[in-house]
Amino acid sequence: MQARLTHLSLSSPRIASFERLLVLADLHQEARAGDAARYLAKEPTAILIPGDWIEVSDKREKGRKETLALLGELASACPVYYSLGNHEAGARGNRPPDENAAAALSPRTVALCETLTSLGVTVLCDRYVRHGSLCIGGLTSAGGRRLDTSWLDGLAREDGYRLLLCHHPEYYDRYVRPYALDLTVGGHAHGGQWKLFGRGLYAPGQGILPRYTDGFYDGGRLLVSRGLSERWPVPRLFNPKEAILLELHPV
Repeated sequence: MQARLTHLSLSSPRIASFERLLVLADLHQEARAGDAARYLAKEPTAILIPGDWIEVSDKREKGRKETLALLGELASACPVYYSLGNHEAGARGNRPPDENAAAALSPRTVALCETLTSLGVTVLCDRYVRHGSLCIGGLTSAGGRRLDTSWLDGLAREDGYRLLLCHHPEYYDRYVRPYALDLTVGGHAHGGQWKLFGRGLYAPGQGILPRYTDGFYDGGRLLVSRGLSERWPVPRLFNPKEAILLELHPV
């Protein structure tokens, strides 16, 4: 089943020119033939991937080749900005950040970043870049590592519209909200996987009846995607997968 397309828009005096951003979260190596054509048909000015497209573990090869090929197709047609989720960072569980742990990424994750870069994807591993009037950063999933937020000060001081890709919405309150950023885009919660009476049932890192599952929060400063995976970790219920087309308008 194809993902639903959710149309959203924001406006800000910090935006100098119109942008059409396609948010594609949590694919989990479930690439399908024709995906590139469907995504590019929306004519995005940039594609944002807030993590969990690729599994670095050698125990889950299925779909990796096809997903890397899809990323190459997208990047050849449109700027693609990619931040690392827990599956790229090598943590399939949901271990919280550990302030006493090392900050280094595993050799497998480093190799994945090199592969993505060779495909033309801009990997935002605890750094930011400029895209027109936008400053786009990516906060790498901790997965038991020490979370590096030191560079967010620099992003917050930039001119232009400051946008952060942060896979984990549960990071927002403690680690991201204190910085003067315009928008944080995340995934990870899969919409709560099962929705009952409009509420997500469970999300890793947030537990039962999670607070952040899909849509805008905090007055439009946080946007969470339901993601693209059909069955991870169990089949969805009343919770269709989605791609988000986010239009940014100057004021």
